[in-house]
Amino acid sequence: MRTNWFIIYEAQRGWWIDNEGTEFGPFETRELAGAEALSIARSFGDKSRRSQVFWPADDGRQRMIWEGV
Repeated sequence: MRTNWFIIYEAQRGWWIDNEGTEFGPFETRELAGAEALSIARSFGDKSRRSQVFWPADDGRQRMIWEGV
């Protein structure tokens, strides 16, 4: 099964969400971007495949914070 990824990242003095080349943002904080990514993934994610939301942990690695089908 293919996966629909939502990646949260920091750039240009803001936090952004990348979903397969479509960007959402900027958001003031990582937490606001995370909440919006979860909302988008749950409401508008591709229902035919798994969705995963990732954000950068304090150590710089991407960490999955949610997964749904």
